[in-house]
Amino acid sequence: HLTKHPFMLIRQYGQQGSAVFDTKTKVIWSNQASNKVFNLRKAGSILKNTAWLGLSDWHLPSDKQLVAFARASNNPVSGKAKYNLRSLNGDKSLWHCSTGIYNLNSQAMGLEDNSKKSASLFAINNSLRDASTEQILVNTLEKNWQLKDPYGEILKSESLDEILPKLVERGYYYPVKSNKAIHSVKLEEATSMKSLMGVDYRTCRLPQLEESFLKDSAHGMWELWGASPEFLKEQGLVARDPYKDIQRRAVTIDFGTSSTVVATENQHGNSELLRIGVRDFYQKHEAHHYENPTVLEFLDFDTFSRVWSQQAYRPELDWDWVRASHEAQASFRDNPGDTEVLASILPRLKQWALRNEKHQRICLTGRKGKAIELPPHTERNPVRGQALDVSGNDPLDPIELYAWYLGMTINWRKRGLFLNYYLSFPVKYPLEVKNRILASFRRGLQRSFPQTLIEHYPQVLQEFEVLELASEPAAYAAAALPHLGVEPTDEGVPYAVFDFGGGTSDFDFGIWRWATDDEDAKGYESVFEHYASSGDNYLGGENLLEHLVFETFKQNLDALRENRVQFIKPMDALDFPGCEPFIAPTQAAQTNAVMLAAKLRPFLESDKPDLASQLKLDLINAQGKKVTCELLLDAQLLDAFLRQRIERGWLSFLSELKKVATEFPADAPIQLLFAGNGSRSRHIRGLFANDSKELGKLYKQVFDDTIPPIEIHEALPADIANPYAPTSKTGVALGLLLVSPGKNVLLTNRLHEKHEGEAPFGWYVGRLRRNQLAPSLMPSSDYQQWQEVGPIQEGVFYLYYSTSPRTELGLKKGDSELKMQRLDLHEAAAGSKLFIRAIEPNAIELVAGLELPTATYGISKTLILE
Repeated sequence: HLTKHPFMLIRQYGQQGSAVFDTKTKVIWSNQASNKVFNLRKAGSILKNTAWLGLSDWHLPSDKQLVAFARASNNPVSGKAKYNLRSLNGDKSLWHCSTGIYNLNSQAMGLEDNSKKSASLFAINNSLRDASTEQILVNTLEKNWQLKDPYGEILKSESLDEILPKLVERGYYYPVKSNKAIHSVKLEEATSMKSLMGVDYRTCRLPQLEESFLKDSAHGMWELWGASPEFLKEQGLVARDPYKDIQRRAVTIDFGTSSTVVATENQHGNSELLRIGVRDFYQKHEAHHYENPTVLEFLDFDTFSRVWSQQAYRPELDWDWVRASHEAQASFRDNPGDTEVLASILPRLKQWALRNEKHQRICLTGRKGKAIELPPHTERNPVRGQALDVSGNDPLDPIELYAWYLGMTINWRKRGLFLNYYLSFPVKYPLEVKNRILASFRRGLQRSFPQTLIEHYPQVLQEFEVLELASEPAAYAAAALPHLGVEPTDEGVPYAVFDFGGGTSDFDFGIWRWATDDEDAKGYESVFEHYASSGDNYLGGENLLEHLVFETFKQNLDALRENRVQFIKPMDALDFPGCEPFIAPTQAAQTNAVMLAAKLRPFLESDKPDLASQLKLDLINAQGKKVTCELLLDAQLLDAFLRQRIERGWLSFLSELKKVATEFPADAPIQLLFAGNGSRSRHIRGLFANDSKELGKLYKQVFDDTIPPIEIHEALPADIANPYAPTSKTGVALGLLLVSPGKNVLLTNRLHEKHEGEAPFGWYVGRLRRNQLAPSLMPSSDYQQWQEVGPIQEGVFYLYYSTSPRTELGLKKGDSELKMQRLDLHEAAAGSKLFIRAIEPNAIELVAGLELPTATYGISKTLILE
């Protein structure tokens, strides 16, 4: 009936009058008040206090909604006159709407000028707008409604006890939060016992519950808390008070580009790492299981979206609708030639959060063909202490969804419910970006709490917190130094971290010292004092893989030209002669890169540079058709590229170390720590081999003959016998645990204190002098301080900028890390110069003038650097 008829009539048993349900828009229309005469203000007042059909939030339709409803064929409340609706006191042509009074008369259709005229009223209610057919049926039964089709046929009435088992059998999971429905059903008849046992497995592949867990007085289900004793006794079930499972221990999250690590503590104070989304939770654990891929896979967008936008807490998602982490990653890597699979997967969520309105929107296509375009990431912070509301109007936030999956594993019924979460970020992340990511994690993690906890103990939301705690490299140092047997000193042990990750490489410098007397009086034992930070924005494992793909395609242009195959260019790659037909920002070009990357990944990650000389690969041509290409692979060329690129990153690191080394305690050896999965590469190990001549050359290039004492520690390896020991990847999350509040370790950050929590300015900006970047602004520059760049020539100035620390050694024109922008400043007076100042981590303000400004004057411009 709901699909056969455009309109249905709704009547509540024991009440007078009917409403009209538009089965297409799912809007309910009621003319219950149309026999009253009132102006627009009185109409709003009456609707505010009404509850027809047991529903609140009745309001006036817009004029467009009213006309569409009146014109609809088969409308059961149409009057005799054309387009007129029938009111309770006869046919009327004047009706209230949200924009005034509307005349539905066929000759004078439109808004009336005199809003004081009396008019009839047809109100609307959107309570069922986003409801599924199953939810409409359950709502009808719960509210004691009777449905009739336009011909007067009454739908067969069934009790909730009769209909809900049928819905459960069809895969519909009624939200247990209201308790009313599930408590009315005989579980053995509705297979709800099986449904409860599989609730964790169904959503995120946590282990199936044993039947004894539901019936053992030592366990029980959070979802049943508040159920009547009679129901529990009849079904032989045990309810569990969720408040008893509150765990007042910290959870730390290293949200990474390629993978995310989650750490917590058990009741004995020992650290633990968690696995997210493994295919089989009972399989023997391996070290890489704790590096949870930061990936989502969408299979059924429509069903997922409906449930996700209707249930705020523990939405009844299904693993066959959307998947996360290890299994999503397996789909991504096991199906490199399947374009349908690739189009449904969103990897590298952290980099998606860095995109803004200038970047091309990311499009995803679910496995059932539903395509969506992801909106830019926005900050949607929940109000502390208040329960969350969700609706179909909420934008899809992949980071919130991924955080929910993390939360479902963290807040597992066999582990407990956690309220205190701490995240780390790269030092260079702007405050605005960090706030957006934190807001998404607050929403996602809070949504992993059981509904019964929020209903019965809303005060826990005052204790719930998700906070930034430390920079990623500083957190790694906090875990690595004690693990290596290093102890603090009164003067301080200097450390330097080279964090070679999936997206970027971050450099961090500081000291670890014993607390002063004043700090000791506050309960602190030791202090990590952060001095400086920098990094290489393009030295990351995934970016290197993109370059291997790019270089291989460049070596095979003849084969690609013959088959009209295109590919993408890494952000820091240079164009090549004749590249125009080959480089394209299309999904086909992206797919080609992904498919070749799957073949080259083992070469990047293996201990030896072994690679077959030829490869047959099905690629997608410009017409969207599969073509088989035979590609030549040059292992020597690719390996040389990797070696040179990593050495260039190491040179950048040494340049930054040179600047800060003079601040370190004299003669104390600098503890050099390697973090990130990239630091395990064969090229890093080769650079620091005993017979490496390249390392000495790089030292000499930066330090001349005054090399500071450096004690090098290799990347911390995985220890299968001790899987919770810090590694080069898990060390950040484990280090955050060691410096979390109450652990007697103080974190100080000179840069954040200097800039009031904002990241430091991240660029070298200036002009070319003798074909090299001569910066006027540098990462050490203060905000809001004007600097002269140079004279403006005939109204034009060429501005150059880079994030590369190699600028200190001389960054030449044409370098892939050097960017240029022409500024047209024809309004500038003769003899003017360009002045600039840093205003945000990635933004400058510029102005043309005759002398250094003491404040902004004239016409200033803001330039975003990217």
